[in-house]
Amino acid sequence: MAKSKLERKQDHQESLLKGLLQLYQDRTLTDVTLIVDKRTFPCNRNVLAASSPYFRAMFTSNVQETSQENIALYDVTADAVECILNFMYSGVIDIGPDNAQDIFMASNMFELLDVVDCCVEYMNGQLHCSNCVEMYRFARYHHCKALQDACKHFIMQHFTDVSTTDQFFEIDANSLEEILQSDDIYVKTEDFIFKVICDWVKFDIGSRKSIFPRLFHLVRLPLITKQFFNDSIINNELVQENPFCLSIIDEFLHSAYNTSSDLQIQNEHNGAYKTKQRSGMLCRDLIVFSGGANGEHERSFTAYDPETRKNYFGLKHHPTFDLKYRIDYFKIVTVQENEAYFIGGIFHDNYRFSESGEAMRNVYKYDQRLSVWKACDNLITARCAFSACCHGHCLFVSGGKTVYPTGYPLDSFEMYDAELGYWKLLEPMPLKLYHHASAIANGGVYIFGGKDVLDEFSDMVMRYDIKTETWYIIDTKLVNPRCEHSAITMNNEIYLIGGVTRSSYAVVIQIFDVNTNRWRHGTDFPDDRKVTAVTSIGNKIYVCGGIRQFIRRNKPTRTVESKDLYSYNVITDAWWKESRMVQYANSVTCTYANINTSFLTESDFVSVGSDA
Repeated sequence: MAKSKLERKQDHQESLLKGLLQLYQDRTLTDVTLIVDKRTFPCNRNVLAASSPYFRAMFTSNVQETSQENIALYDVTADAVECILNFMYSGVIDIGPDNAQDIFMASNMFELLDVVDCCVEYMNGQLHCSNCVEMYRFARYHHCKALQDACKHFIMQHFTDVSTTDQFFEIDANSLEEILQSDDIYVKTEDFIFKVICDWVKFDIGSRKSIFPRLFHLVRLPLITKQFFNDSIINNELVQENPFCLSIIDEFLHSAYNTSSDLQIQNEHNGAYKTKQRSGMLCRDLIVFSGGANGEHERSFTAYDPETRKNYFGLKHHPTFDLKYRIDYFKIVTVQENEAYFIGGIFHDNYRFSESGEAMRNVYKYDQRLSVWKACDNLITARCAFSACCHGHCLFVSGGKTVYPTGYPLDSFEMYDAELGYWKLLEPMPLKLYHHASAIANGGVYIFGGKDVLDEFSDMVMRYDIKTETWYIIDTKLVNPRCEHSAITMNNEIYLIGGVTRSSYAVVIQIFDVNTNRWRHGTDFPDDRKVTAVTSIGNKIYVCGGIRQFIRRNKPTRTVESKDLYSYNVITDAWWKESRMVQYANSVTCTYANINTSFLTESDFVSVGSDA
């Protein structure tokens, strides 16, 4: 007799799960009750055992709970258990800032590895300077290596900022010792390590004074600056009062005077003085460029050192230098000196340059160690031809267009909190603009120029007060309105550089004093071109490349993109041609960032200066 087979596994599983959830919610056909903090949760042994190795062992082993109808659970919260039971019956769980740690502890106890991993991933994504130490201690206590490693890495990456937080001074000696042993701490000098140790000990001098020698021997004395060693270490009270520390100092001084500067000093206390530089000491102030790479969601990362004239790359451009997968009208900006962000723009796929393109919402952050752009929370509003500037860990984005060039300008204004990882919509600008410039100064975001809804040049200067979240229109207007320009803040003055005016390229440098709301002029840029890639390092403003047009008799005008580099010294008011060509330059935009060059590939090409 013929047989008929019905096989709908997925539908059946979903139906079964839905039915079990309904029975659980109705408290029907339950055979065991979990008790947590005086709250009761009637449920089913078979569901608990099928979902959790912890409950499987409890109900199938010869233990007291095997036959009990009521089982009390400890070291977990009732809310967390409720969330996990809902997950067992539905396969869905919501993890947020208020419950992540509690759910982690409960799921860890119940051996629900998928939920544990989800909690770790969530907490990892929420790390910032104010909570990373607490999270690190939490991870150590619960033996969660993945979260512990992530927290440790974050602390070392942001050591300068983290070491000033209140939580840092609560860290235990073993954890601090583990961190200070690492080569991967981002500090510019070893002097800072010694200062941090002293501050941590003095926070609780009574109980920590005896720990000081353990930490002091982790200071890499050969890397300490000579003046700091003489002024702040030799005569330090904690050092002077401890014979062990004094013996280290004496041994070091003896070895320093009797060996070469490349020290590997042996002694009975610590084996050898480490002379290897920490990661932050390998960082250089670089000019950073980006653009298209090998696909819609790929971005290049290249850099140039204006001091050494060396060229670097982390992720190369497409071999056609941005033409195959070109991105236009985007911004790259740097948050807190070393975190580069790529924001928005228009993507042109495989040489297709449409007359009108839709802007993107994509935001990426560059991971120096892994040499990859990691996706962040998207912009609230897609945009291109906008402006962006940074204040502390906050990134402000204003105006632009959602479609270019045919779309209407935006008055939209939003802020990204780099520590918390989300965008927030702020009060709109008083005027809809695109191709304008913005800069941070005196506690506010300043907006200069650009084009309005009628495609007319704007002469407006606006200021957004960050504290009061209020816009103001400043009486002083732009003397010569421009667009596609850059704004750089230096010493309470904002320098407007590059772009175009109604009739020509903007070579005039306009300088706005935020204290007096008055303008003055700097020395003109020395070449007639449209400049859009501008950044600053120290007291210099750097201009990279630009677009020049050559008029030829009886021939079409020829447009040429330059890749040279000029610097403007704000103290001497003088321009200087730094390099004839920057190998991986992109004249759309650039930024400054403090980058660890050991994570980059150095090019064989060394840029030649104008003095060569």
